[in-house]
Amino acid sequence: MDQRTGITPISSANPATGTAGFAAPTRFEDPKSERYSISNSTKRNVLLVCLIIAPLFQLIGDALWVTKEYAFSWSVWREASYVFFVPVGILLAKMVEQRSTGWAITCCAFFITGCFGTATMMPLFRLGAFYPTNGGNEFPAIVQSVLGEGFFALTIYPPGLCFPVSLVLFGIAFLKYRLLNTFFGMALILSGLFFWFGNAVGLNLLLLAGDSWLLLTLAYLAFTIYSDSKVQQKV
Repeated sequence: MDQRTGITPISSANPATGTAGFAAPTRFEDPKSERYSISNSTKRNVLLVCLIIAPLFQLIGDALWVTKEYAFSWSVWREASYVFFVPVGILLAKMVEQRSTGWAITCCAFFITGCFGTATMMPLFRLGAFYPTNGGNEFPAIVQSVLGEGFFALTIYPPGLCFPVSLVLFGIAFLKYRLLNTFFGMALILSGLFFWFGNAVGLNLLLLAGDSWLLLTLAYLAFTIYSDSKVQQKV
């Protein structure tokens, strides 16, 4: 207490807190920041799983297709693979967006269109389990009979072809802006070419080789994201 004024200074009333009768507020971490941190970690883990499952399901489906003994189930595997490919396309676009928004939007638009376009073909192929086919990689005869009607074929083939085109575009973008390394960009371009020759041209050997190559390429990206903290910041 001040002998002259009889007033106790606030700073001396509670030396531990520096306040008069009130403890200093305790500093807590914002609970929202922890929640967002967990969310980001979960999102990254989901993307890592999609990078593996999407090409793996595609490889399983095409392997069943080549055997010609699973006319129904192979298309289900392929159709399911594109559900997991959609987040993969968004991930690749997000990485490209840091350098060019235009390239990111273009590549992602082709990729998503390709996913839906290719998945749309699968139910038509699945009809081959119940209706006769002309052999090879053709649609069942019942689908072939209407392909020339009302530009029906134009609603099927161009959207599906967007998928390999998007892989080539993503590869060019990764090379152009030096994202990750040269190997990954070239690997994406080769994946698009393999997909084209394996599906559109009907070369079964390249079909399986392309699926395996895409699986290795996306697995490499998943490992890079998992192990490299600098790349994690871009995801």
